[in-house]
Amino acid sequence: MQTFGNKTMTIPLPTSTLEIEPFLDQLFKLCHNRKRADRIVDVFDFE
Repeated sequence: MQTFGNKTMTIPLPTSTLEIEPFLDQLFKLCHNRKRADRIVDVFDFE
């Protein structure tokens, strides 16, 4: 069961200072989704 979409996420490294904020936003989004995915076993019974 996939709740959060694809299992992989590509986050390009910033090549300029203007790209740093969107890069960090993507990293935080990835961390948030990872934490939610780790807790999903507490919400659903997979047995």
